[in-house]
Amino acid sequence: MIRLNDLPHDAALTAIDEGEFPAQITGGANVAVIMTQSWCADWIRMRVWLRELAAAGQPSGPDIDVYVLTYNKTGFRSQFLRHKEEVFGNALIPYVRYYRNGVCTGDSNQIGQEEFLSRFAV
Repeated sequence: MIRLNDLPHDAALTAIDEGEFPAQITGGANVAVIMTQSWCADWIRMRVWLRELAAAGQPSGPDIDVYVLTYNKTGFRSQFLRHKEEVFGNALIPYVRYYRNGVCTGDSNQIGQEEFLSRFAV
């Protein structure tokens, strides 16, 4: 099952201050954190299939918690953008980080549904 969540702003601020998202976010068995801006066409396409998967309940496959930060809609856009580019080392959007049990297992930018799900295959 895909569970779509807005990334709490305090979790994004923790990433800025400490370099990484807090364990409350990344500590789940399968977690994706998507960082984007609302106008990004690649994000808009990704959001469509993520919402479809979440609505369908994805009967097979692992449970995945997906957190989304639309940082251009925050009061800390510039600080987060700088963090994403300088600390995470990624200037493109959407930017996705993948976690298993608190460990970052990789990252990507725009990604299709099948490849996204394959990131969590056992």
